[in-house]
Amino acid sequence: MACKRSAVRSRLAPPVYLFKLWYMRRVAGRSSRMQHVPVCKWDRPLPPVLALSPSSRGLGHRPFTAVTGVRIPLGTPVYLRQIVRCDVSVFREPYRLWSCPWRSILRWAAALLGGCGSSFDPVPARSSTFKFRESSNPMIDSVFPALEIRGRKILPIIQGGMGVGISAHRLAGAVAKEGAMGTIASVELRRLHPDIMEQTGNSKDHEIQAASNLVALDRELIAAREIAGPSGFIAVNVMRAVKHYTDLVRQACKSGANAIVMGAGLPFDLPELTKEHDDVALIPILSEERGVRAVLKRWMRGGRLPDAIVIEHPRYAGGHLGATRIEDIDDPKFDFSRVLDAIRDVFTQLGLATDRVPLIPAGGINSFEKIKEMFAMGARGVQIGTPFAVTTEGDAHDMFKKVLVSATRKDIITFMSTAGLPCRAVLTPWLKRYLRNESKLRFKAVPGEGDCVRNLECLTYCGLRDGEPEAGQFCIETQLAAAQRGDLRQGLFFRGSEELPFGNEVRSVHELLDYLLSGHWPETPPALIV
Repeated sequence: MACKRSAVRSRLAPPVYLFKLWYMRRVAGRSSRMQHVPVCKWDRPLPPVLALSPSSRGLGHRPFTAVTGVRIPLGTPVYLRQIVRCDVSVFREPYRLWSCPWRSILRWAAALLGGCGSSFDPVPARSSTFKFRESSNPMIDSVFPALEIRGRKILPIIQGGMGVGISAHRLAGAVAKEGAMGTIASVELRRLHPDIMEQTGNSKDHEIQAASNLVALDRELIAAREIAGPSGFIAVNVMRAVKHYTDLVRQACKSGANAIVMGAGLPFDLPELTKEHDDVALIPILSEERGVRAVLKRWMRGGRLPDAIVIEHPRYAGGHLGATRIEDIDDPKFDFSRVLDAIRDVFTQLGLATDRVPLIPAGGINSFEKIKEMFAMGARGVQIGTPFAVTTEGDAHDMFKKVLVSATRKDIITFMSTAGLPCRAVLTPWLKRYLRNESKLRFKAVPGEGDCVRNLECLTYCGLRDGEPEAGQFCIETQLAAAQRGDLRQGLFFRGSEELPFGNEVRSVHELLDYLLSGHWPETPPALIV
């Protein structure tokens, strides 16, 4: 009897399989754009004859390229997912293809006609179980309410943008895939692409350099989207202090960014730069209510409000800080409780509801308990940078992660950047040498008579190029790029002031998010202990 049932199923499965193949070809052939396409995964294994690959079953490049946006080499085994509104997934290892008993036909038909808001993980051939996951929040059990940005609900964590090349497509894609906001730092992304550097690395034409960075930004966004999938929320961080920031904003919008996060200056013109992309969220980074008031007034004249505001505390954050002088970074006026209350007063004075724009504290937030404190103050989410930089998916060299993980409080110092802002970094050999000579270099600086040997023109204001003695006297792009490569002797390693969530352990993005949002300490061994 069992053999007879099996034979019946084998006779029934091919027509069903042919229907799904016809449907997939029909939809994939309509457009070259990425689409959400119903695809199949059943409850029982299909007969071996129906196992498919692009070469043997005639699927080739075009249908899968059209549907997923990913080119698949001929002969690569390709397997399909459950029929719900989800995207075609291509896996690095073989996954089981499933056949269809009668009760699954009904379930499949209902999903096809009525849609479905959830999906299932494909089951590896070596396993007989699978976990249910919500499509918008895969397997992260957050105790905090979702953050709503531009009509979309995401996990209430924004991964901070970190350049040069510290938060690029791997990190941002991994964070967005988990359901939070992944952020690509737009500055000098060309350094992550050897072919671009081969063409432009020795060029002193800053227009060529700027154009190559736009190409690199487009590549990084496409690569991040392939990791995160069409539902991932990917932002691009653009420094207002960068000379070609307008081009970077426009390119990010054209390349499919979901949000623009802008710091290192007041982003008064950001709504104008993105007016042709109404679906892109705009998120300024500010440090006190004066800046928030100024930005809100300017934006409201044009009928736009920020989709969220990141409030960065200069006492704790890494990289460039929101204070104008080093002696100001410990000022109580930057304390989160004071600033959040003051901003809500600003909202009321401007006729806005106090919860109209989500407020996102940033700086020194390194634990589940601190996130609870922020929410108790009225925050709707948090931005976190350094803990993400040292995850296994971080785009930087392993030496970069080791430097940040092993740094103690006495190793983390604040000094003046070339951009004319205080910044925070690890005291590495290059930084020790620079600080020993800083006073001499500043003394020799003559306003208007500076020089950039590499002619990078990367910053609107540069202490080295402009000969400004109040600012740093070094090439910040060169030193940050060296850190990204893991060059301990020449690199400038930006880092926040607080301890890391996992101490000297390097763990994954998923483990970090799970701990921060649920308080669950990872049970698996770390990828690396420094």
